[in-house]
Amino acid sequence: MIQISKLVQRIFDNNKGRDVPVLRKVYEIGYLYLTRGFGPGYYFDAGLSRSDRTMSFKKGFYGHKLYQKRVSQLNDPRYSKLPQNKLPEAALFKLLGIPAPRTFGHLCARKGLDMHGRPLRSGADLERFLSQEPIARFCAKEVEGWNGRGFVACDVIHGDTVPRLRLLGTDETISCSDFVTRYAQYAYHGNRILQEYIVQHPTMQALNPSSVNTIRMMVYQPEDGPPRAFGAFARIGRSGTLVDNVGAGGMWSVADIHTGRLGPGHRPKLESEFVTHPDHGSPIDGVFVPFWEEAKEVACRTLAAFPSTRYLGVDVALTDTGPVIIEVNNKPDYIDFAILEIPPQEALTG
Repeated sequence: MIQISKLVQRIFDNNKGRDVPVLRKVYEIGYLYLTRGFGPGYYFDAGLSRSDRTMSFKKGFYGHKLYQKRVSQLNDPRYSKLPQNKLPEAALFKLLGIPAPRTFGHLCARKGLDMHGRPLRSGADLERFLSQEPIARFCAKEVEGWNGRGFVACDVIHGDTVPRLRLLGTDETISCSDFVTRYAQYAYHGNRILQEYIVQHPTMQALNPSSVNTIRMMVYQPEDGPPRAFGAFARIGRSGTLVDNVGAGGMWSVADIHTGRLGPGHRPKLESEFVTHPDHGSPIDGVFVPFWEEAKEVACRTLAAFPSTRYLGVDVALTDTGPVIIEVNNKPDYIDFAILEIPPQEALTG
């Protein structure tokens, strides 16, 4: 909820002459809240106070309830859990030839299995697996996690006896048994998928070296005609963090959907724009995302993996050889449309 003092300040700020008059803002905020269901914070975040935006354009944005209703029309709720669970998601990507990180197994104290069908439930199981596989680095994700929650990555140290694990981003080295005790002992939060750690393209790594910085690609399948990518933004981590998620403190930068050129960086609840990264000064504004056309094509292709699904938010990593799908979201946050300043009524029609 936007603070009252902040709201008053934003209402009276004319945004360097680009905004509608004060009374018009008050009217629009009230009208759009009553008819579309979103509040003043969303109104300003989506740039709807600007005078060059028509009322028809502004009415094209949805509040949470209208947005969820439209998503349910596009994506059959019966299949809603399928892309939310990383295990079937990874299996579908492999089956259909969609580029994705290699999956090593499901680490779970009760029913974990590795990629060869052998148990992966204990420290001894993990030691055996890593002793037999040439894996230098891997990551572990909660099977149904979000916003980077519970993400951990490890370097595998192959010694004379048993492999040990160095937690990425720290100096801590632990045994496989300690790793399982810490991350795979509980029925829900200990339910993890083990995958290869993506080595990203130097252009993307330069945005923030400690995190894999991905592109959130919004794709839509019209009733007639091919799927299309209608909006995208880069997600950029903070210095020292492993994840790029905005919900975990990261930044975003809107990309030109035609060229892949990034705009300035932004942070939640801050009106400032960042031409360079605020932590280390790496350029953001003006950077061109590599393999842009290929990234759009493979993001659109993911729609074919999920039954009765016409709309997805696809997280794409870029490597030296092209795009890789990290995961998909069949219920992207409606805040994404405010970030992109694209009305969903326009983007999700046809």
